Amino acid sequence: MAFKKNHKLRKPSGKYSVGCMSFEYEYESQETNGTRRIPCLCFYPSDAKDGLDSPKKYASEALFPEFKGISTNSYWDIPILAGKHPLLFFSTGLGSYLEQNTVQFEELASNGYIILSIGHEGSTSFELKNGELCVWDSRDAYQEENKTSEEATKSYEKWLSQNSETASQQEQILKYREYLNTFPYMNTLFDVWAKDSHVALEMFFESDDKESMKVRNHVDYDKVAAFGMSFGGSTALRLAVESDLIKMAVSMDGSIRWSDKWDGTITKPFLLMCTYNPKSVMRKRVLSLLNSTSDLYSAEIKNSEHVNFTDYNDILETDENGFLGEIEPDVMELIMNTLLLDFFNKYFRVSESEYLDTSFWDEHCAIMQK
Repeated sequence: MAFKKNHKLRKPSGKYSVGCMSFEYEYESQETNGTRRIPCLCFYPSDAKDGLDSPKKYASEALFPEFKGISTNSYWDIPILAGKHPLLFFSTGLGSYLEQNTVQFEELASNGYIILSIGHEGSTSFELKNGELCVWDSRDAYQEENKTSEEATKSYEKWLSQNSETASQQEQILKYREYLNTFPYMNTLFDVWAKDSHVALEMFFESDDKESMKVRNHVDYDKVAAFGMSFGGSTALRLAVESDLIKMAVSMDGSIRWSDKWDGTITKPFLLMCTYNPKSVMRKRVLSLLNSTSDLYSAEIKNSEHVNFTDYNDILETDENGFLGEIEPDVMELIMNTLLLDFFNKYFRVSESEYLDTSFWDEHCAIMQK
């Protein structure tokens, strides 16, 4: 696997320049019995014409020397666009990094959205302002759990194939919860990530941090949503269920995870973008368990793999390990950018959907609305 050298991320389509600033929060966590640090990277629209000579580097070169030479279309600390803008709260994938979907952040920011991407100490990688490097320190526990839960996954898939058409909704939910309970590490981490997210939102809107205040003065409080990739996508859905502030959610190839306090009801618009596997019954059956009282979309992207839902489409030079699917990287990025913008515009800009509610690239993407 090799990354591109002297590469600039694909140019966003919007009319605004993209600014970026970073800040950090910390809090005392009952979940981990200690102080947790939450790094935040904020992308936002700007009409600045000056200060655009030196674009932001892609990610911490101390953590990721392989990314050296990759630059973005964002600029540190340029003025934010006047007025109020929707806020999109992003949570990264497990073991990943804050910048992992910068292509999507810049696309959305260039079209008038503010994006707040956060990291989770101990299970994502980031560099703090003081130079301290934080990495995923519980990888072994995750890998060990995956080994021991393989049999549980096979057993659950077998049960689904035999009973999904005849078992009641409640029976299927109980069976799925039983299956999720075979992942104690992930369940505990899910609670930690949810708490991190709630705290980050609260501190963003209420702290006296100067950087936070600069941004939140331009946020439309009635237009706040959550999105995320993989485990972060699961977290985004949970935020939409638990927080009145969050008006909708998007999960980018994340699982539908139940919490003990949730019966599967969601009253807000939700979009699941995911890989396409016609042979798998698990995702479709689990998605169908959601008791949705609002719009529920599933967009299955053909010939994609899990890592296609990150910037690796744009920055990977060679893929000898087969991380990416057969879909063309540019097509994958275009689909993700288009669907995200279309979904958020539908509800926050109150404009008719150009793609979600129409036949959208049937060659590449199968969209279902429930």
